[in-house]
Amino acid sequence: MAIIKPTLQLIANAATNATSPGPMSTSLNLGVTGSLTVDLVDHFTIPDVRTTYEETNFAEMAPLGQVLVKGADFTQAAKSDGTTLTHNGCWIYILNTTAVTSKHIIAIGHTTHADIADDSATVGPIDATGTAGGGNDADADLDLTPIVEANTDNRNEENKRLFSLRPGEFAFFPYDYTGMLYCQATGASQSLEFWRFDR
Repeated sequence: MAIIKPTLQLIANAATNATSPGPMSTSLNLGVTGSLTVDLVDHFTIPDVRTTYEETNFAEMAPLGQVLVKGADFTQAAKSDGTTLTHNGCWIYILNTTAVTSKHIIAIGHTTHADIADDSATVGPIDATGTAGGGNDADADLDLTPIVEANTDNRNEENKRLFSLRPGEFAFFPYDYTGMLYCQATGASQSLEFWRFDR
């Protein structure tokens, strides 16, 4: 086992600050440091995050495909009898490394389907192809589906999209291997850095 020590610090000036005003009437200075036990580490970069759905190898692990984590590849457990804690999962760090001049975003999605390339799920209504919850672009399906669509609002209510990162933005969060995380960008040449620290 090994230890990582993440630190989060939130600092903001008061709203009355002339050069760098904050969001509140008072200044803010919050900080927390954790000590997390981990073992395996997975790291990669994606120099050009995919923009469209179902390109060649879309269901492969990144950076070849667009899948960041396939939870079914790991032991899934979150339980405790009060004495023995059995909790498997990981900590994820994602950074949008695209130049800050970019006007695009990278979206992170989540699905619970066990097979990302399988469009045969029978959940949801009949789609446009006449398949019950299946078909390549079935929004009701449980596999990977589009989570953004270029410069449109066609996916503005897509609940498989967990969040989006603007250039320079990042996220650090726990993940319990409950499904799959994947990514998609609204424009070409958007880059991403990914770290997974297994508990």
